[in-house]
Amino acid sequence: MFPTLYSIAANMEASVADVWGSPHGPPQWNVLFNRDFHDWELPTVLDFFSLIYATGNTTAQEDKLQWRINGSKKYTVRAYYKILISQADAHFPWKSIWSSRVPSKVAFFVWTSALGKILTTDNLRKRGCVVMNWCYLCKKDGESVDHLLLHCEVTKVLWDEIFRRVDVAWAMPLRVVDLLCIMWYIWSERNERCFEDRELTMVEL
Repeated sequence: MFPTLYSIAANMEASVADVWGSPHGPPQWNVLFNRDFHDWELPTVLDFFSLIYATGNTTAQEDKLQWRINGSKKYTVRAYYKILISQADAHFPWKSIWSSRVPSKVAFFVWTSALGKILTTDNLRKRGCVVMNWCYLCKKDGESVDHLLLHCEVTKVLWDEIFRRVDVAWAMPLRVVDLLCIMWYIWSERNERCFEDRELTMVEL
């Protein structure tokens, strides 16, 4: 949630016990950083301390994990699936994804990308990962799901070429399978550039 603050934390491996407590008086948070904050970081710092002081536990009870979404407080795949579906567009053709004759990993990728959950750099940063917020295809803008699959200048060249070959000015493919295959190739090329440092030319794509 706070990758910038994590990157300057004095102890990146600190446990709650390391930063919570006080030898005298009531316990309090004692989170240390390697440098002073910049002015532009102060709103983030305020959000961070507001969050941890709002959730501070002054009891001696042992910590435990709880899934707060449902009444049982236990995580289930079914409960998480319902959350993802509830956040998505109700008109999206979900059945077309799973009933299409494509590899299961492609269907899963399309399902998660439609939900905006594939691990682009912006989603990784939301999870607390310290990564550069740039697009591995165009090497310019922040890498969101919409940018990567639709608006990136590299992606747009590929879309334009596909539509040119089928003699369409600008329209998405009629079949979900066609669209999903293109998205899968974009994602695969992105990962090649990110992890293998290899690039295909636009002609090869």
